[in-house]
Amino acid sequence: MNSPLGFPSPTRGFFSLALAVAGLFAPVLRAADEAPVSDKVIELPKFIVTDSRILPDPESWRYARIADFEILTNASDKATQRLIRDFEMFRFALSQIWRLPEESHTPSTMILCARDKRFESFLSERDRKTGAPVVSLFVNDQERSAIVMDLQTRSLTSLAFDSSDTTGTISEINVDYYKQLYREYVHYLMSRIEPRAPAWFEEGLAQIIMAMKVDQHSIVFGKVEDPNTVSAIAGLKAMTAAATTSASASSGANLSISSTTDSESDAVSDPTTAVDDRDFPAALDKRALMPMEKLFAVQHGDPATRTALGNDLWAKQSYAFVHLCLYGARGRLQTPLVVFLSRCAREPVTEAMFKECFGMKYRDMLLMIRGYVQYTDSKYQEYRVRGKGFETPAPIELRDATDTEIGYLKGEALRLAGNIEASRNTLIASYQRGSRDPRLLASLGLSELAAGERDRARKFLEAAVKGNVVRPRAYVELARLRLAEAAGTGKLADTQLASVLELLFAARDQQPPMPEVYELIGDAWDHGVSAPTAANLNVLKEGVMLFPRRTGLVLEAAELYAKNGFTKDASPLVAFGLRTATDPTMRERLLQLQSTLPPEPKVPPVPAAPAKSGSG
Repeated sequence: MNSPLGFPSPTRGFFSLALAVAGLFAPVLRAADEAPVSDKVIELPKFIVTDSRILPDPESWRYARIADFEILTNASDKATQRLIRDFEMFRFALSQIWRLPEESHTPSTMILCARDKRFESFLSERDRKTGAPVVSLFVNDQERSAIVMDLQTRSLTSLAFDSSDTTGTISEINVDYYKQLYREYVHYLMSRIEPRAPAWFEEGLAQIIMAMKVDQHSIVFGKVEDPNTVSAIAGLKAMTAAATTSASASSGANLSISSTTDSESDAVSDPTTAVDDRDFPAALDKRALMPMEKLFAVQHGDPATRTALGNDLWAKQSYAFVHLCLYGARGRLQTPLVVFLSRCAREPVTEAMFKECFGMKYRDMLLMIRGYVQYTDSKYQEYRVRGKGFETPAPIELRDATDTEIGYLKGEALRLAGNIEASRNTLIASYQRGSRDPRLLASLGLSELAAGERDRARKFLEAAVKGNVVRPRAYVELARLRLAEAAGTGKLADTQLASVLELLFAARDQQPPMPEVYELIGDAWDHGVSAPTAANLNVLKEGVMLFPRRTGLVLEAAELYAKNGFTKDASPLVAFGLRTATDPTMRERLLQLQSTLPPEPKVPPVPAAPAKSGSG
């Protein structure tokens, strides 16, 4: 196979910031004088089952696991295996042409809903009220992520599904859930990059990857379909119309050739006819483009990103713009795109900034995109595989999901989707049916904490930690509760400090890394009776290296070093924070701290070596 495709990838280079603070420093934790709190017997709270909370019957799901995902599915085993086999081929092909982000340490779930309208429970209240055409979701936070697919819906009829459509036309969309899974997987990959790329770039890249053609012997990437190609739905309607015409003629019906042609044309162009998801030349043909400022204004999580289905204007214009920059214009827009993305991560997007990067105004770019839609002069990559080609992935092994797996996987996905009460009910149901799995207890504790039930939350979290749960946020939130309780009585004694730090260092040893771990370590030492040593604080430098854009962490580390007399360690942290901080308040605090530090010693210049005299 040829070498990997080398298009400019924002997953490398300019999204990485160099940290001035050199080295990783191993933390030093003072030993506690007594046994940790987690050794105590914990009495779990009880849920009272009343008429208003009837315990639902257990749901039936199947369970499987692939490299990055735990899978819950209520589709048939055959349908699930077919979809996952295709998905694995897609992932392998993508890895051959695009250097993917490093392996994720974030627990990820894939939920495939094929019956009983299970997908609807994951929709937000706003989606349900508006009837928004949502058939797939990618939801995440810093610690977990989930892809939820609606395999039950084959087509959608919605009012004004297009984000640009304000006329109230009714459109029907054919759903290709294979493509939708590819799209959500790209969003999953891009979410692991810090800072995250703008929504328009992420969607444009997802659209390019969705259009990738893969079979056992080739990969075609970046190729745009001919807009004159008849779509699958149009072809099917033409065949149906032809068959109807033939049947009518044989039965003596009076149907002219011209009327048949007209009816077929009307069927294809009728706005109530189901349409396929097309590439941008066909999707944007004869449509007004949205202003570039509106394209760039869409943020992750906005309704436009959730309903970018079919030939949605925002999605397809993002597709056209990103494709133009990467594969069109004879490559001259690749570098401006990289510079523009880099600046998007640091400053608000304005037309002036755009012009500095691309050398043109928004209106000029719109004209360029319009020309690209009408005449797509671009390059693409094609890879051929010799011999037998790609190996077909082995079928995944499916089994019945346990009640615990259903409870915590579905409960967490519902929480990520914003359906807190449904998440809590799902977790409680599994707990009431007898599950005491540490993963479920941790999820319940975090759920109770979100509901404001601090005492109940602490009991669940203590039990989960005692069960050695792998869930860093459980340790972080329990440490936060212990710290708040101990700090309420004044400065923390060494034993109290140790009971907090033991949780935070346990969380530090788990994946994924969390900035709150280091921020709370700083808070704990700041509230301690005993002053920290430089070795105790060095772990904060590790946190700064992992989260260089977390300016509050940089400031906290610098303040703790300065407060405890380690000004040589504080100065480079302040200097680094001033180079990366974008918040004016944070910059002011860093400048104020810098004014209290002794000036950096001046290094005398190295004298130049004497010039050698020539030999004549």
